[in-house]
Amino acid sequence: MFSDELEKYSWEDITACIASKRNRDVEIALGKEHLQLDDFMALVSPAAAPYIEHMAALSRLYTQERFGKTIQMYVPLYITNHVQTTVSTVDSITITPLPELFLPRKKSKMNAGQSVKWDRSRICLS
Repeated sequence: MFSDELEKYSWEDITACIASKRNRDVEIALGKEHLQLDDFMALVSPAAAPYIEHMAALSRLYTQERFGKTIQMYVPLYITNHVQTTVSTVDSITITPLPELFLPRKKSKMNAGQSVKWDRSRICLS
């Protein structure tokens, strides 16, 4: 069990070890490519406070190296062949409601890669 693994450590000793870390220990840890537990203790110690900005920059760099500058989002989309408009446009002073729009039955099924484009008077599949 994991609790058995935790019992192997003396938390008082670990706390004392973290508190004993100095600036030089933090600088050594930041210069390493692969960190050990002792290096982690240096990076979470009070001595690491002046290096927070440097650690944040390294974190951003490593994240972009591993995952790039992209994000994935899940956006549910529901499309029907009948679109009711609740949007109004303002032309000068007059508020003009948009007409109700219908997609033809034969084009109501979209293929992968198609997108719906909004035009003030109609919806187009491209």
